[in-house]
Amino acid sequence: MSASSSSACTPIVTEPLHQPDWSFADDGQPTTYVRTQTQVQHLLRMTSDPWTAVKSIPESLQALVMNILQQELDAASHTDPYYSTSLRCLRVLSKDRGILPSSLICQEAIREGTHPVSGGGFADIWKGRLHENPVCLKVLRVFIAEQAREKLIRDFCQEAFVWKLLRHPNVLPFLGVNANLFSPSYCLISPWMANGNIISYLEAHPDHDRYTSLVQISQGMQYLHSLDPQIVHADIRGANILVTDDIRCCLADFGLSLIVESQMLDSTSRMRKGAMRWLAPEYIDLRLLDKSCLAARDIYAFGCTIVEIFTGKPPFSNIKNEIAVIYEVAKGNHPPRPSPSLG
Repeated sequence: MSASSSSACTPIVTEPLHQPDWSFADDGQPTTYVRTQTQVQHLLRMTSDPWTAVKSIPESLQALVMNILQQELDAASHTDPYYSTSLRCLRVLSKDRGILPSSLICQEAIREGTHPVSGGGFADIWKGRLHENPVCLKVLRVFIAEQAREKLIRDFCQEAFVWKLLRHPNVLPFLGVNANLFSPSYCLISPWMANGNIISYLEAHPDHDRYTSLVQISQGMQYLHSLDPQIVHADIRGANILVTDDIRCCLADFGLSLIVESQMLDSTSRMRKGAMRWLAPEYIDLRLLDKSCLAARDIYAFGCTIVEIFTGKPPFSNIKNEIAVIYEVAKGNHPPRPSPSLG
């Protein structure tokens, strides 16, 4: 998921009255909480550049300020500029300090078994439980230098808030994170989907209405693309479309590939192995990339996913070598269309 800065994230006033006063420490007293909340509200409403000012918060207060920012965000209307300002400050502080508010931490999560149940390009999948409910534990598997790892964690923290705020029947809920179960890796927690992804579901239920699934997928995409700031999924394919207990398609893993890609030197690295067949031409030849229309990669990938859903095979299934697939896409060729009889 990529959530870019938005022009809607404007401060409440155009001129600062005075900077918030952070010359006190968090001693756990109720009066300290009230004082901190007052300063946070002042920062959000009365400073011209709150997302820069928030970086001056002392380390002794950062956890408390994070939680207050989250509460201010939860209480604000999505159409209120105060909401956009709160969200941006929350993301800036999270990335600057590499921390998350307590509302995103799921310390009660436990894992089941001694081995992951499956794995993807950059994560292992474990089954676990949270408050007696089955959950999916996705553990980032990133083999990079420590400095790059720290940046990746900071980037992840910045995006996690946006993921937690998403609410749509065709977008998989994001429950939070756990930093202890698989330390030093972060564990991303979402509801467990016993039906698996749409491709494995169709293998077991070949008579399922594929058109209904495609409509549901497109509705999830439309929701992400209509948000402000816009969210680009960046890895739409059958493996990332899960099926709920009531047979509803949900987009999963939005944005993870973008965060991981930001740490890699080239787009054809092993981190992207297996996903190249859904990748838009402009991400193979970056000279074609139009940064004003980043959501276009999702539209191209959706077209490839249509092929996948109707044939049960990945795009360019007649070509075994992924380098050869890249060559075909670079030439402007598209995956063969499914036979009309498959519809």
